[in-house]
Amino acid sequence: MAAGKAISRRVVLGFVLAPLPVVGPILLLEAILLVGVPEDGANLAWDMMLMVFGGYGVCLLLGLPIHLIVARKGRSDLVSYLLAVLAAVFAAACMAALLELRFRASLERNPFGLSMWSRFGISATVIAAVLSCACASIFWKVAVARPRP
Repeated sequence: MAAGKAISRRVVLGFVLAPLPVVGPILLLEAILLVGVPEDGANLAWDMMLMVFGGYGVCLLLGLPIHLIVARKGRSDLVSYLLAVLAAVFAAACMAALLELRFRASLERNPFGLSMWSRFGISATVIAAVLSCACASIFWKVAVARPRP
């Protein structure tokens, strides 16, 4: 599949809409916080922008290669996209866990003792997998699924 064909308007729109399951709740939470704390609004607005850009950055960093690989293999079904996204999430979680073994955080930097090898790490991985599948489903529906006549 040619690169020009793989990156169409629908694909661009898919990448714009795909992070909404992650970005939407963040924006809602930040809006609620801004109502209650107007004196700290600038810091919250800055944090919100960083989270939104981070959500879109991760979507492009992981989603674009996944889309190009799946499209190059000639697959256009939702299951292929979901399996590829799940593989990427679990690979990222494994890399984070291995890095954690290599570079232990000090007690000052990690006062709660959060670890990828604990219930926290498993929960974070499952939450990331669910949100990533929601993002992939939105992308697939907008960019890949054939419209019904």
